[in-house]
Amino acid sequence: MLVDTPNAYPTQLQSSFDATYPNQGVTVVNQGFGGEFVEKAVQRLPSVMAAERPGAVLLISGYNNLLVDCGVSSGSPSSRCSDTIELVAGKLRECVRIARQGGAAFVFVGTLTPPGPFVPTPGYVDRRIDPNAITRVNSRIRSQVPGEGAVVVDVYPLFLGHEAEFTSPDGLHLFAPGNRVLADAFFSAIRNTVPQTPTLASGAHQ
Repeated sequence: MLVDTPNAYPTQLQSSFDATYPNQGVTVVNQGFGGEFVEKAVQRLPSVMAAERPGAVLLISGYNNLLVDCGVSSGSPSSRCSDTIELVAGKLRECVRIARQGGAAFVFVGTLTPPGPFVPTPGYVDRRIDPNAITRVNSRIRSQVPGEGAVVVDVYPLFLGHEAEFTSPDGLHLFAPGNRVLADAFFSAIRNTVPQTPTLASGAHQ
């Protein structure tokens, strides 16, 4: 499935900065990589930090790992899904440490969004993740990530009751309204955390 770049949340986040802080040089650099597993994000992040030298980093990752081992239609044993949940949580903490060590003054980690309904549609396959796996990862994000010095952006509850509206027919990827909610949540967290909104270059990872 192609990424809808004009409606992706980093693009919408940039629009929010441009509208609210015009001519202040706030740049959102989208370093997300479609289909990437969280352990690859860990490997890639040091080079991203060295190249971009961001003041803040935004992180959302783990969907692809969970899709393989905790997908509704994956057929993987529960023990494998449990291992993957711990892997995702641990690698996200490692990403936070890398970002902080790489010079980011602020790190924001989003909780994972709930799966939407799968609607049989030409060009779409079932990519729903077990809802229980999502809630278990999010529980670990909320409890463990702040200890690494990051801010949790809890987007999960913002999607509840709106899954069909925000999520594409595959049950995973977001429609433009879902990306808007995601961007607004990060924007609000940044405004509430970063004093006087200094010039930032934010790397978004998913």
